Amino acid sequence: MKNSFFVLLTSIRPRQWLKNVVVFAPLVFATAFFDVYAVERSILAFILLCLLASGIYLINDICDKTEDGRHPAKRARAIASGQFPVKWAIGAALTFIALGFFLASLLNSLTLFAALGFVVVNIWYSYGGKCVPILDVMLIGVSFVMRVLVGAAAISVPASMWLLLTLFFLATYLGFTKRDTEFKLKDTATRISLTGYTAAFLDHARSETLIVTLALYTLYSFSSPFGSLMALTVPPVFFGLMRYQAIVDTDTGVNDGPSDHIYEDRQLQAAIVLWGIIVLTIVLMVK
Repeated sequence: MKNSFFVLLTSIRPRQWLKNVVVFAPLVFATAFFDVYAVERSILAFILLCLLASGIYLINDICDKTEDGRHPAKRARAIASGQFPVKWAIGAALTFIALGFFLASLLNSLTLFAALGFVVVNIWYSYGGKCVPILDVMLIGVSFVMRVLVGAAAISVPASMWLLLTLFFLATYLGFTKRDTEFKLKDTATRISLTGYTAAFLDHARSETLIVTLALYTLYSFSSPFGSLMALTVPPVFFGLMRYQAIVDTDTGVNDGPSDHIYEDRQLQAAIVLWGIIVLTIVLMVK
């Protein structure tokens, strides 16, 4: 039983739940973090996204079972290696997704609708979308946007279009950097979309989405409802993105994307913490 629990725990990738912290962005930028009711609802939104994401990771691993079995590292995954039977994985995935939808329904109908959109986008990615060059990365971007929409719906506040666009392009930048790493490792056996990419295209895509992300965030900082002081957050964002660029340029493919880099790199962590401190200070000053 203990071993089965560990296998399930590794399959739902709790380290990747870090991506769901963007659900708290509407809470911060709506200055609602002193409202206990709003904080509780945002925490519930985070939990439901973790449940939904867990179910989606299982579905994705079921879809990739054959391809993962040919990968030197991914073949050790529980489903690919046979440690976690597919029928059990299907049952667990449906359970996690059902629980996520149940929590969403407890919040409001708009949150349930946004949660449904999140699941649809990710299942589209798992069943075909990830095989289409460019679309695969765009779906990753949309997935992050849906996370923010879940957070906004949970506390009944509008989501800033600046925030959504910035996050979309940030996610696509991270997606293209991951594809670039996979391309350098010639991982076409497990990543079909790589056959539609070239080294030159991925290099341009990384650079262009990085520039757009920085430009959008800088423009947002000057037009923010919290005033021009928000421009003070641009330097840590710039440093964080440059640091990430430096990391992935020497990436050996051992890490599983941005989440692992954030967990392991102290400079990235420092940039994120500094950004958070500056944002909270400005928001509190204006409030």
